[in-house]
Amino acid sequence: GLYRGYHNYMQQFTSVNTDRLKTAIQVPGADPEAAVSEIKRWGNAPWAAAVWVHLKEGLPIDDPSLEPIFATINELNLPLVHHSFFFEPPYFPGYKDIWGNTVVPRTAAHPWGAARLFAYVILSGMLDRYPNIRFGTAEVGHGWLPNWLIRLGFNKSYVSGVTPDLKYTPLEYAQMGRVVCAAEPFEGPAMTKACVEILGEDCLMHQSDYPHGQSWFPETAKEVMEWDIWPNFSKDALQKH
Repeated sequence: GLYRGYHNYMQQFTSVNTDRLKTAIQVPGADPEAAVSEIKRWGNAPWAAAVWVHLKEGLPIDDPSLEPIFATINELNLPLVHHSFFFEPPYFPGYKDIWGNTVVPRTAAHPWGAARLFAYVILSGMLDRYPNIRFGTAEVGHGWLPNWLIRLGFNKSYVSGVTPDLKYTPLEYAQMGRVVCAAEPFEGPAMTKACVEILGEDCLMHQSDYPHGQSWFPETAKEVMEWDIWPNFSKDALQKH
């Protein structure tokens, strides 16, 4: 009922400007049948930009029970999205080891939640089985991503017999634009330039982080647009980011 109520609300809220106001369809991974029903109901709505599958603790994103969800997402040509959390599942290693300092675990929690999902989405072969699926994350930073994908590719080849054969390496899926990470402006131009050089121009997307204070509203894109790194890339790179 909460999921359905949210979608009814989004249908009304975004109706004032469907070209500008978009959001993700929210579905429960614990109930694939209900998830598929909601995706089919709203998949062609003008506000539906992606699908966010909420996983209960202990349920991996590559669990066979979720295949009907991914088949439906693939059919409707919608991307998967993820936003990591701190105290909510999927938990990060050491989530109980807070010791009164929330800065350290919050720093670790968001990249870990995204990194784990990136890994299982890629290594499960989901991107090969469903050619229309793309996977993106938001508010998790981006500087960690090249290192993670390179390490993931090495360990995929080093540890044999654990994962299925893939058509491409983890890094190549990113370079193809199949896995995408929202770039957080606070990481700066040097880090962003390094990521684009390694991952290509189709792997990062701009996020304003509105309404958080760090969004620099209403000039949410001006800070990034004024970086001096963009002449190093194609004329489309700035527009993509």
